[in-house]
Amino acid sequence: MTARPYQVSVYNRTCAELRAGHRRVLIVMATGSGKTGVAAGFIASAMNQNKRSLFVVHRVELLQQTLEQLREAGVEKVGVVAEGYEPA
Repeated sequence: MTARPYQVSVYNRTCAELRAGHRRVLIVMATGSGKTGVAAGFIASAMNQNKRSLFVVHRVELLQQTLEQLREAGVEKVGVVAEGYEPA
């Protein structure tokens, strides 16, 4: 997936806030604007630093979309806690 300029901007601004010492940064984006893709970028970055991440969704459709986005971002080790999925 190729990130759109505004997604890159959100990612970079969030990274800057985290580097500045802010521990809680809220990202607000409209429906369909690519929040999951931006989150996948953060999760991939955390994975590359041997850190863990937790991503929570409330719909099966969002779970499938998230798994696809994570795969595209290079995140291979994913555990899912949901009905119909084997424990990781």
